[in-house]
Amino acid sequence: MKNEALIKQYQSKFQHNLIGKWTTKAGTFLMMTDTFEFKVDGTGIWIIASGMGEEVINFEWRPKAAFTIELREIDADFAETDDWVPINYDFKLLKTDISEAVILVQEDRDTFYLAQTKIGLLRNLD
Repeated sequence: MKNEALIKQYQSKFQHNLIGKWTTKAGTFLMMTDTFEFKVDGTGIWIIASGMGEEVINFEWRPKAAFTIELREIDADFAETDDWVPINYDFKLLKTDISEAVILVQEDRDTFYLAQTKIGLLRNLD
Protein backbone atom coordinates (compact mmCIF):
# COMPACT_ATOMS: atom_id res chain seq x y z
CA MET A 1 0.00 0.00 0.00
CA LYS A 2 2.89 2.37 0.78
CA ASN A 3 4.26 1.93 -2.75
CA GLU A 4 0.87 2.71 -4.31
CA ALA A 5 0.69 5.91 -2.26
CA LEU A 6 4.14 6.94 -3.45
CA ILE A 7 3.17 6.35 -7.09
CA LYS A 8 0.02 8.45 -6.54
CA GLN A 9 2.18 11.29 -5.12
CA TYR A 10 4.26 11.30 -8.30
CA GLN A 11 1.13 11.16 -10.46
CA SER A 12 -0.34 14.13 -8.60
CA LYS A 13 2.82 16.26 -8.71
CA PHE A 14 3.78 15.48 -12.31
CA GLN A 15 0.35 15.24 -13.93
CA HIS A 16 0.98 18.18 -16.29
CA ASN A 17 4.76 18.52 -16.47
CA LEU A 18 8.02 16.73 -15.66
CA ILE A 19 10.00 19.73 -14.38
CA GLY A 20 13.06 18.36 -12.64
CA LYS A 21 16.15 16.29 -13.22
CA TRP A 22 15.56 12.60 -13.95
CA THR A 23 18.45 10.16 -14.04
CA THR A 24 19.21 6.45 -14.27
CA LYS A 25 17.93 4.36 -11.38
CA ALA A 26 19.47 0.93 -11.40
CA GLY A 27 21.41 -1.53 -9.34
CA THR A 28 25.10 -1.56 -8.59
CA PHE A 29 26.36 -2.14 -12.13
CA LEU A 30 25.84 0.81 -14.48
CA MET A 31 27.25 0.61 -18.00
CA MET A 32 25.21 3.50 -19.35
CA THR A 33 23.19 6.39 -17.92
CA ASP A 34 20.44 8.65 -19.22
CA THR A 35 19.75 12.02 -17.60
CA PHE A 36 16.84 14.24 -18.59
CA GLU A 37 16.46 17.77 -17.25
CA PHE A 38 13.10 19.42 -17.88
CA LYS A 39 13.29 23.17 -17.25
CA VAL A 40 10.45 25.53 -16.35
CA ASP A 41 10.95 27.54 -19.56
CA GLY A 42 10.01 24.59 -21.79
CA THR A 43 13.57 23.60 -22.68
CA GLY A 44 15.58 20.62 -21.60
CA ILE A 45 18.68 18.54 -22.01
CA TRP A 46 19.17 14.78 -22.36
CA ILE A 47 22.62 13.41 -21.57
CA ILE A 48 23.48 9.86 -22.63
CA ALA A 49 26.69 8.67 -20.97
CA SER A 50 28.65 5.45 -21.33
CA GLY A 51 32.23 4.25 -21.34
CA MET A 52 32.42 5.59 -24.89
CA GLY A 53 31.69 9.19 -23.80
CA GLU A 54 28.69 11.49 -23.62
CA GLU A 55 26.09 12.64 -26.09
CA VAL A 56 24.11 15.78 -25.29
CA ILE A 57 20.71 16.36 -26.90
CA ASN A 58 18.84 19.62 -26.39
CA PHE A 59 15.08 19.59 -26.61
CA GLU A 60 11.95 21.63 -26.13
CA TRP A 61 8.87 20.31 -24.38
CA ARG A 62 5.32 21.47 -23.79
CA PRO A 63 2.35 20.05 -21.91
CA LYS A 64 -0.39 18.56 -24.06
CA ALA A 65 -2.81 16.88 -21.62
CA ALA A 66 -2.76 15.10 -18.28
CA PHE A 67 0.20 12.67 -18.36
CA THR A 68 1.10 13.74 -21.91
CA ILE A 69 3.83 16.08 -23.08
CA GLU A 70 5.15 16.86 -26.53
CA LEU A 71 8.90 16.89 -27.11
CA ARG A 72 11.10 17.87 -30.02
CA GLU A 73 14.83 17.55 -30.25
CA ILE A 74 16.82 20.63 -31.26
CA ASP A 75 19.85 20.07 -33.45
CA ALA A 76 22.37 22.90 -33.28
CA ASP A 77 23.29 22.38 -36.95
CA PHE A 78 19.76 22.64 -38.30
CA ALA A 79 16.76 24.86 -37.83
CA GLU A 80 14.08 23.71 -35.43
CA THR A 81 11.35 21.64 -36.99
CA ASP A 82 7.74 21.13 -36.07
CA ASP A 83 8.35 17.44 -35.36
CA TRP A 84 6.73 17.39 -31.93
CA VAL A 85 6.52 13.85 -30.52
CA PRO A 86 3.64 13.15 -28.13
CA ILE A 87 4.71 11.15 -25.08
CA ASN A 88 2.17 9.56 -22.75
CA TYR A 89 3.89 8.85 -19.45
CA ASP A 90 3.29 7.29 -16.06
CA PHE A 91 5.24 6.00 -13.07
CA LYS A 92 6.19 2.51 -11.87
CA LEU A 93 8.10 1.09 -8.94
CA LEU A 94 11.54 -0.34 -9.77
CA LYS A 95 13.13 -2.85 -7.40
CA THR A 96 16.88 -3.31 -7.75
CA ASP A 97 19.53 -5.21 -5.83
CA ILE A 98 20.15 -2.11 -3.68
CA SER A 99 16.88 -0.17 -3.42
CA GLU A 100 13.41 0.64 -4.66
CA ALA A 101 12.66 3.75 -6.71
CA VAL A 102 9.79 5.31 -8.61
CA ILE A 103 10.68 5.50 -12.28
CA LEU A 104 9.29 7.56 -15.14
CA VAL A 105 8.01 5.41 -18.01
CA GLN A 106 6.37 5.94 -21.34
CA GLU A 107 2.96 4.33 -21.65
CA ASP A 108 3.31 0.61 -22.48
CA ARG A 109 7.10 0.67 -21.96
CA ASP A 110 9.56 0.25 -19.10
CA THR A 111 11.64 3.26 -20.16
CA PHE A 112 10.98 6.88 -21.10
CA TYR A 113 11.20 8.25 -24.65
CA LEU A 114 14.33 6.79 -26.30
CA ALA A 115 16.28 6.23 -23.09
CA GLN A 116 18.17 2.96 -22.77
CA THR A 117 17.92 2.95 -18.96
CA LYS A 118 15.17 3.35 -16.40
CA ILE A 119 15.08 6.89 -14.98
CA GLY A 120 13.76 8.38 -11.76
CA LEU A 121 13.61 11.81 -10.16
CA LEU A 122 16.93 13.12 -8.92
CA ARG A 123 15.65 16.55 -7.87
CA ASN A 124 12.92 19.09 -8.49
CA LEU A 125 13.84 22.28 -10.29
CA ASP A 126 10.81 24.36 -9.32
